[in-house]
Amino acid sequence: MSLIFYNMVKIISEIGINHNGSMDLCKELIMLSKVAGADYVKIQKRNPDVCVPENQKSKRRMTTSKKIATSHPLH
Repeated sequence: MSLIFYNMVKIISEIGINHNGSMDLCKELIMLSKVAGADYVKIQKRNPDVCVPENQKSKRRMTTSKKIATSHPLH
């Protein structure tokens, strides 16, 4: 009987950084993932001061929500 559980497919929802640093949005995405049938979610967090090269921090870019932003949190 327990072998059945080992063979079940698990669905992982990829939230990534789409929460844009908002805990409320992250929680909403987790709940939506649950409603959609996900068993787990994968979330990422990044620190631009650590992972973005200095020469890229002031460059403008499009975000996933189509807003103009920079990688530096003070801009």
